[in-house]
Amino acid sequence: MKTKRSLIQIWLLCAAMLPAVVQAQFTFTTNNGAITITGYTGTNSIVVIPSTTNGLPVTGIGSQAFEGRGNLISVTIPDGVTNIGISAFEYCSKLTNVTIPARVISIAQFAFASCNSLTNVMIPTSVTSIGIAAFASCSNLTAITADVSNAVYSSSVDGVLFNKSQTKLIEFPSGKAGNYTIPNSVITIGSYAFYGSANLIGVIIPNTVTNILDETFESCASLVSVPIPDSVTGIGGYSFYSCTSLTNVTISKKVISIGTGAFAACTDLTAITSDASNAIYSSIDGVLFDKNVSTLIQYPAGKAGSYTVPDSVTNIGVDAFDTCFRLSGVTIPDSVTALGDFAFNNCTSLTNVLIPDSVTNMGSNAFDYCARLNSVSIGNGVSNIGDFAFGYCTNLTCVKLGSAISNISYAAFYHCTKLSKLTIPKGVATIEWFAFSYCYNLTAIYFQGNAPVFDSDVFDGDIPPRIYYLPGTTGWSSTVDNLPAILWNPQTQTVSGSLGVQSNQFGFTITGTTNIPIVVEACINLGSGAWIPLQSVNLTNGSFYFSDPQWTNYPGRFYRIRSP
Repeated sequence: MKTKRSLIQIWLLCAAMLPAVVQAQFTFTTNNGAITITGYTGTNSIVVIPSTTNGLPVTGIGSQAFEGRGNLISVTIPDGVTNIGISAFEYCSKLTNVTIPARVISIAQFAFASCNSLTNVMIPTSVTSIGIAAFASCSNLTAITADVSNAVYSSSVDGVLFNKSQTKLIEFPSGKAGNYTIPNSVITIGSYAFYGSANLIGVIIPNTVTNILDETFESCASLVSVPIPDSVTGIGGYSFYSCTSLTNVTISKKVISIGTGAFAACTDLTAITSDASNAIYSSIDGVLFDKNVSTLIQYPAGKAGSYTVPDSVTNIGVDAFDTCFRLSGVTIPDSVTALGDFAFNNCTSLTNVLIPDSVTNMGSNAFDYCARLNSVSIGNGVSNIGDFAFGYCTNLTCVKLGSAISNISYAAFYHCTKLSKLTIPKGVATIEWFAFSYCYNLTAIYFQGNAPVFDSDVFDGDIPPRIYYLPGTTGWSSTVDNLPAILWNPQTQTVSGSLGVQSNQFGFTITGTTNIPIVVEACINLGSGAWIPLQSVNLTNGSFYFSDPQWTNYPGRFYRIRSP
């Protein structure tokens, strides 16, 4: 295993070894007498990588070495290089000229991904390993050509890259447009093979193909039609993710495996239909389930309106409703026990959610980026609010947390900019980093139990909220995460002479910590639970006299004090 040393920055005075247009700064590691370039800190658009440095040969371009260099137009890789690392040139959007040297053996995954100005690539004879998505999402790339003498790879006359026997389609140049028919020799369509082919309209898959792997057609934004033949038994995770022009999909009878999020974020997709004879999958009204309708696998993102999940469902899967822009409401039945990661991510029309007590597991990012979500009620079965569960829910104002919650995870309510107040149940024991970070309007948090363990930066970026805790609870000090922690202890005074009718109004004095906020409510029937707010005030100087001018309108009235 290679041991990476601390990066050493050196200036290569290029007058001696490089063209005068380049004076480049590189970082590198040394291993067994050879140099791997690990970074470039210069600003030149034309870069020539030296063949030697410090007397040692340059044999590798490391992972992410030039990643994101948006001004890079041309790079010369020395002849001694044998390996090009992961994402080495990814997101070099202006890179138009690159020659892969004749000694390169390995081109790692995403090595040239999103190099949008590349138009063609030549794979030399020496290359024996090309990672997934090595040239993915290069929007102007129209040909990937393998040298005819390469023993591992071949290419078709139209510039599509295959293995030597052309049984596996490895990479389709993402700048190619129109329709494409996959050759009958192909058995497997590789991971990321068509990724980001934005102008691809239709694909004909032959009945020789048995597997469509992960992310195969992801982000093919113009793809309207992909008939899946009966020969296909497996559809990989996110294989059609964000194919925003895809309108319908039919799952053939032989499919036995569909990966996570295979058809998620397809915003024009209105129906996913499973062949009735399929033994593993079923569909109801265009929604994909397992055969027993116990797991909701995928809701078509193009369906509009509200949806009621069937009572037989116990699990709403990972990415099940991901990017369902038109979903305005959802009813989750008491049969459901689990919401998967990203279950309702980016459902931007969803306004209210009630999570029933039956749900015990709510995954990370479950409602992330639900920009119109106004209120959410989490039932009493959920013990953990996952990472970014409600991140970027910028319209969220009302949150009810269930009594079983013990942990609020990393960035759970990150950037909920309209959230102004919150009550934390007594069972909460830990609150992780950035849980309420950048909640600009969060002014008050009321804790019902003992002080939880706070990670750092829980309230980072906020206008500092006030933290209130109850009498009899433990672990509190005057500050929490550098914020004031205040005892919330309003009490009705029954012996001060203020309790009763004065000036023809019933009233009483309330005392407590100076300036704590309170709400006085009234109810005429304790059995109904219908409490009506009468007055919201702060205990200025630690005291307030409440009076009820409407007391004579009721034969009896009960009063209580709560937090706002």
